[in-house]
Amino acid sequence: MNKTSSKHQFKKSFGQANHYLITALVGLHDLNIGNRNSAPDNLHTSWNPKNKARSIERSEIFLFNSFLGWAVDGLDMYVSILNRKPKYIQDDELQRKFDGTDRSVRRKVMLLGEYFDIDKITLALLDVLITWRNNSLHFLAENVIDKKFVEILKSNSEAIESKYCGLCAQDLPDKAHSARDLTFKETASLIRVVHDYVNEVDAKVISALDVNAFLSEYIGDTVHNNVNFKQQFKSFTGVRKGVFIKNWIANHLGFELTADQVTYCAKLKA
Repeated sequence: MNKTSSKHQFKKSFGQANHYLITALVGLHDLNIGNRNSAPDNLHTSWNPKNKARSIERSEIFLFNSFLGWAVDGLDMYVSILNRKPKYIQDDELQRKFDGTDRSVRRKVMLLGEYFDIDKITLALLDVLITWRNNSLHFLAENVIDKKFVEILKSNSEAIESKYCGLCAQDLPDKAHSARDLTFKETASLIRVVHDYVNEVDAKVISALDVNAFLSEYIGDTVHNNVNFKQQFKSFTGVRKGVFIKNWIANHLGFELTADQVTYCAKLKA
């Protein structure tokens, strides 16, 4: 196993976000320098802006805001799936704390970040992102970045600038608090931070995972909840059963079982 199904779903949903963002910006750039002032016929709608340049500028801001909101939703999806059956989070105390986060993506992200000792700069920038998103997109929200993260951003400005291709972190807390518009550089960098977090957490989750216990839970739950799986799991034998299990896990959890893991799963009682 080189990644969790949580990461598989995250990558499927958000893996090419920066590419999509840049593609949209290229389209807006060409629109800006071109002669088009009406919508193409295949859209079957009207588009006749009074100020094309201003419309494009506002559309860019809307794109940035949308992608950043999508980034937080993708992050929420990733951390939430980790604690759904079959649970990649196998520490009972961590599960209890996770269940007490009351759907707060910030609390989930920071809980896992602290437990797995995730890079502090990554966590600080994620606090910026989540705070900005909440204050920008949620009516009357007044979220504030944790003071320790503000200090981390200030004291690591050079490292942040080096890692994120010139990103200046000094203004980010104020922008997050006031929900001011972010630049392309800031938007792309924060999207990358989300990927950095997912990659680092996922590697540590897998490193700590009792794979046999995870597979046992998954097989047991699937036998209980999926009639088709139960029938084939109980009726198949030998090589055929092993192939069935291996293919099912690959298709539903996104990783290849080893020969020993196939044998282990085949011996589990339905």
